Amino acid sequence: MEYKNYNLKKGDKVKFTFIYPKGHADEGAKEFEGVFKEYLVVDDKGFVLKFGPKNIKKAKYIIAEIIYTNEYGVKIKFPVTEIDSIKKI
Repeated sequence: MEYKNYNLKKGDKVKFTFIYPKGHADEGAKEFEGVFKEYLVVDDKGFVLKFGPKNIKKAKYIIAEIIYTNEYGVKIKFPVTEIDSIKKI
């Protein structure tokens, strides 16, 4: 994990794939379009840290928060762990 590889900025329009968990009504992967909000760093103990070059060294994994607005105007926050599935539009 390198800091320079995470180049999305708040407000960027993105296309991403979200994988629903087993047992969910929409089980499987589905593609959405949304607006990037922020990156979150999760350390070994499960604490969420501010994204930055110092904290990225402590990261167990990184989550990207993306806001999706559905057809009714409701905003839904998606936590995406598959950073490679996010494409800038």
